[in-house]
Amino acid sequence: MTRRRSGPRAVPRLQMNPDLFSCPEVSRCGVEAFGIWVQMLLWAAGWDTTVVPAILLAHVVLDHDRHLKALETVGFIRRKRDDILVLSPPIGGRGKPAWTVVRNRTHIHPTVRAAVLARDGHRCVLCPATNDLTLDHIHPWSKGGADTLDNLRTLCRSCNSAKRDRTDGP
Repeated sequence: MTRRRSGPRAVPRLQMNPDLFSCPEVSRCGVEAFGIWVQMLLWAAGWDTTVVPAILLAHVVLDHDRHLKALETVGFIRRKRDDILVLSPPIGGRGKPAWTVVRNRTHIHPTVRAAVLARDGHRCVLCPATNDLTLDHIHPWSKGGADTLDNLRTLCRSCNSAKRDRTDGP
């Protein structure tokens, strides 16, 4: 029996936009609220989501409602019922997001790898090759694609290299 992992996939880190601290929204929401936003981003990134259950903050942050209102006013979050949608709004003149989540790469689970290879008949789905096979993310991992059966396919190294990180064909 295979146990499903109940925790986050990998510990993420955030890459900061250099224009962030000169952004007026940061000073308007306050340092405490900004710190809470960063913690929410890290939590959401660790679980591969953009939604944080509001109940998490209620147990950890005193006066969390005031901070959430400040973050919502400047556009860093949006509330939906009992959940908080964590946003990374564009900052500065270049319109880049405030933070970029950098996920640490983990290996594709051997069970998933075996299932994808078996499903695709142990051959490249784009050419007849049966040797030097790799798994390809249809929606690239570097752009948020998951290690799931419906997002993986078998490609030979040549076809996978030609595709790189595009979502279209090779």
